[in-house]
Amino acid sequence: MINILVADDDIYFSRVLVNAINDINENIKIVAITTDGKETLNFLNNNKKIDLVLLDYNLPTMNGLEIVKNIQDSMRKKYENSIIIISGVLNNIEEFKKISLVESFITKSMEFNEIVHRISLVVEEKNKILYRDAILNEMRYLHYNFSHKGTKYIIEGIEIIANNKEEDIINLKKDLYPIIARKYNTTVHNVKCNINLATTSMYYDCDSKRLKNYFSFESDSKPNTKTVIYTILNKIKLY
Repeated sequence: MINILVADDDIYFSRVLVNAINDINENIKIVAITTDGKETLNFLNNNKKIDLVLLDYNLPTMNGLEIVKNIQDSMRKKYENSIIIISGVLNNIEEFKKISLVESFITKSMEFNEIVHRISLVVEEKNKILYRDAILNEMRYLHYNFSHKGTKYIIEGIEIIANNKEEDIINLKKDLYPIIARKYNTTVHNVKCNINLATTSMYYDCDSKRLKNYFSFESDSKPNTKTVIYTILNKIKLY
């Protein structure tokens, strides 16, 4: 879920834009709409839940460039490539290009559908990043070894299913492993063997009680690959 802050003093434009984005993207949440520069800066410096900012350049009390430059140092890493500047005119583009927090610059003179499309592309990329971060956190919790090829292949498989919503992937060897094999220029057999080795290593490294609780097992059995993939997807609620 992408949490978005919309900062624009044109309430009508904000509402129309929010509704249009919501119609295209299911995995977003508009956390707030601010209409004042100082209010926006205060919100950005004190809210850790924001993933993407749609920032109007011309706001009362403080413009978009001033806001971006005055975000606290402790929050700047969080907003890296996470701010889209929206302006009525092409103001200070070169200045914004120097700031790593700014992902892109959109003018209100563009066709409205183009504005929505551009924002939606950024939302999709942000979703992919959040997917990967969530997946990696689950893999760390299970004590998967990230230096193992099989771990990389499992992560790839989870992302394929999560991002493409491939509900018909039942036979991993037939439907999923070939996709992974093509991407990494290897064989299906190699993908399967490495995944099995990575999961076996995880099984011996992870605490047995943790495994039981995580996979809802009654015994100490090793989870198969399909169980690992779909349990993680269920845990992070992306499938």
